Amino acid sequence: MTATAFVLDNTRPLTVAEAPDITLYLADEITPLWEVTDSALTEGGVAPPYWAFAWPGSRAFALLLRDDPAIVAGKRVLDVASGCGLAALVAARAGAAAVSANDIDPHALTAIRLAAELNGLVVNLLEGDLTDWPPERVTAEVVLIGDVCYEFDTANRFKDWLKALARLGKAVYLADPSRKFGPVADGSASGFEPVVTYSLETSLDLETTVVKQTTIWRACRD
Repeated sequence: MTATAFVLDNTRPLTVAEAPDITLYLADEITPLWEVTDSALTEGGVAPPYWAFAWPGSRAFALLLRDDPAIVAGKRVLDVASGCGLAALVAARAGAAAVSANDIDPHALTAIRLAAELNGLVVNLLEGDLTDWPPERVTAEVVLIGDVCYEFDTANRFKDWLKALARLGKAVYLADPSRKFGPVADGSASGFEPVVTYSLETSLDLETTVVKQTTIWRACRD
């Protein structure tokens, strides 16, 4: 099955409360998609479908850019670990000069491409782990990334890379819904400063609580 067919067969066009003017390809039922993906994993083809849900980080970015579109307006924007593409699409709608969405999962990029077409927006797609890139290779002026602080090694790799980007003068924002290894939870906010915190309703099918306190941090330049 092609990535396009998989996305279209297992999701449908939906919106989230934080961005009612953006339509995404999301799963409206969690268990059936995970079962389909488990079957596909057994056959050696499909990674877990994290891209099929709008996680708190991207929803927080939707609120931030709705309230302050000047953060991205007229600028080149990179949405790292984009998932369903919500932050990238909101940035494009807010008037970014150019938007790139990145993910390691080709199904995520397919869902983002389909959503961009559906919304009449232009989003460039980048596959792979961008922390393998030297910071100088990133041409975007604004970098957005959310929900990546689940595991110690992954979180630290991303945070180090984001701080290196900030030292190059880029505006770098990390949205973290109080994950274990986020800037607050690890006991050290060194290198990041809080911008805003949102209380976001969540599903117990995906999270351990019905409300996630989600903070957007900005990487410091010094």
